[in-house]
Amino acid sequence: MTTMSAISPTLTMAGLRAVFNASNDGVSAQITHIALGSSQYTPSGSETALKNEHARIPVAAGRYVDDYCIEVSALLDTGTGFTVAEVGLILEDGSLLAVWSDPDTPLAAYTVGVPIALACFLVISQLPSDSLSFSGDPDLNLFFGTEFANIGISIMTLTTMQRALRSDLAEIQTQVASLREMQKRFDSLEILAVSNRSRIDELEA
Repeated sequence: MTTMSAISPTLTMAGLRAVFNASNDGVSAQITHIALGSSQYTPSGSETALKNEHARIPVAAGRYVDDYCIEVSALLDTGTGFTVAEVGLILEDGSLLAVWSDPDTPLAAYTVGVPIALACFLVISQLPSDSLSFSGDPDLNLFFGTEFANIGISIMTLTTMQRALRSDLAEIQTQVASLREMQKRFDSLEILAVSNRSRIDELEA
């Protein structure tokens, strides 16, 4: 069995709407399948389907890594061979919750008879708490071993660092705007001082 590197997909607008609609109805949106395709591109979040889907496989396991990240796992062992270059998380109602692809590097080459294990780590800080559930076995963690768990921790660490950097950047931008405003005031005072000096020189003359 081949093990693919864990990936971190991009949430889609269609997926966000489906999750919020389910939350408004008092239920969680269930992730039931992982879709796999062969197109390569940079996801924008506006996708509603994979561009070239080859397989749709049931979720084998899903769990909350923490309040802001979920892990979804599946096993590809069906269909015909293809290059795996796009991955989608599919909700029970058929909505595309999240999508991953890379314009330069495909994820793996699937060959019939050689199963591929896949894990997706999805950051869900934009979603309501406990708004997602999973089909499959929630305790099926030995399916992929510890490698994906370590990658998931790394993803969350990077996400935390990114939030901190964004906060620092916002503070710096505020300080820069304040300094620019002070510079404008200083320039105005300097112009006024030059004007007053000119008037004084005229009076003295």
